[in-house]
Amino acid sequence: MVGTEEMYFATSHLKASGGIEVTASHNPIDYNGLKPIRENSKPISGDTGLLDIKRLAEEGRVAPVDPSARGKLIKQSTLDAYV
Repeated sequence: MVGTEEMYFATSHLKASGGIEVTASHNPIDYNGLKPIRENSKPISGDTGLLDIKRLAEEGRVAPVDPSARGKLIKQSTLDAYV
């Protein structure tokens, strides 16, 4: 569990193509939100692609991903570097 600032740091520090933070700070107790982040710690917002993602999801136009093209999960702490 990290704050937003560390997630932005980690995305750049690890040279990741993106990241996503699960957040609930402004939602009712039973709901979470997602904060997507692009490469180089660029936020994805309504004017930088989030509405396009929403439209594709609502229309069901999300293409399946070839299993050989999927990423992988690596557990790695960036806390020391962040501090």
